[in-house]
Parts: sequence; C-alpha cells; structure tokens
Amino acid sequence: FGIAGSSSGKEAIFQAITECLSKSGLMAAVHGNFKSEQEAVRNLLRHQASFYLIDELGIELQKITQASKKGGAAYLAGLIGFFMKVYSKADGIMPISGDLKEDIKDKIKSEIAKANKKADELGEDKVQGELERLYTQLNAADNGIVNPFFNMFGLTTPVTFDNLVDFEMATNGFIARACIFREFENNPKRKKGFKSKPMDMHLQLALNQLYTGGN
Repeated sequence: FGIAGSSSGKEAIFQAITECLSKSGLMAAVHGNFKSEQEAVRNLLRHQASFYLIDELGIELQKITQASKKGGAAYLAGLIGFFMKVYSKADGIMPISGDLKEDIKDKIKSEIAKANKKADELGEDKVQGELERLYTQLNAADNGIVNPFFNMFGLTTPVTFDNLVDFEMATNGFIARACIFREFENNPKRKKGFKSKPMDMHLQLALNQLYTGGN
C-alpha cells in the first residue's frame, strides 16, 4: 500500500509499476478493480495469477468493510476473506466452493458453447486455443486452482487509510501481510525541468526473463 497526500506524486509510482508488469508480459493478468468474489475466482481461473493495481484503494476497501458490517452488497462482503484464502494457498490447491463453483461452471460452459458454434462457422483450428483454455478453466473449477497467486498494489490518502484501519482490519491478517509505504511530505517541492525517462532496455529484458524463465 502506498499512502500519500493528493498531488504528491503517487501516480508516477503507479505508472512505473504498471510499466514493469507490462514489460514482463503480465498485463493480461492485471486488474484495475475488484467487483465480486466470483469475478476474483474467474480471474484466477483464467491466468492462475492475479495482479491488482488499485488507485484509491482505501475507498474500495471501505466499500468492502461496510458491506461486511452492514450486511449489504453481499458480493463484496466475502472479498477480504477470499483474498486471504488465495494468499495462503500459493503453494497448494485452492478449492472452489458450492454455489459459486456451479455459477462459474455455467458461465464457462456457455462460453464453450459459443466457441463450438464459432468452430462450426470458421473451422476448429480457429478456436482450438480458446477451447483448450476454457476446458482448463472448467477442470480447475472442479478440481481446484493449483498454486494460485494473489498480489495487490494500491494507493490511497492518509485520511482514508487511517479511518479504514480499525481493530478488525488490523488483526485479520490482510493489513498485517502488506508492506506499507507512507510519505509524510504532502507538499513536496516541484522538480523543475524533470522529465521521465523510458525504461532501460536491460531492465526490460531482466523483467521479461524473470517471467519467462529465460525462454
């Protein structure tokens, strides 16, 4: 979590992290928000890893905690618990439960039906990759997601963050597992004539090799 005042340069950090993920070839698994537990599961089924880059993270977390306490927006209420579960299953298998599993399977089967229809029209070779991906997702929904990976980076202001972290949030493990970077200078001096430089090619290649294993 990055905590700093408005107009203090948070966006530059956000864009730098986005560029690092982009140069690594991971943008397909990057998400700019979270809507529901079902969507979070589908994200993991699609890519095994989920990278959340959330601007105004404090506001989004407030929505979740309010949903949990007041009983509204049930689709949000279970998100913190779900993220904790994914985090602890990084070297194991994460099963998908009950009704959620059936809802997800129904959506995947609907996509498979559309892909098969497309195959009839365009030829099976045109959709073979898509069908393989969908059947892999369907299998993972039944048998569990192997080694799911969850990562989140978010920015927020001090006021929002301080109001958010109550006893429950501080002790449920979600905040405790985070690295918190806090900027205490809310009105930094402007760097006159500063221009952002493109990422060095050596760094781009190093990031890409970390992801691809050198291949």
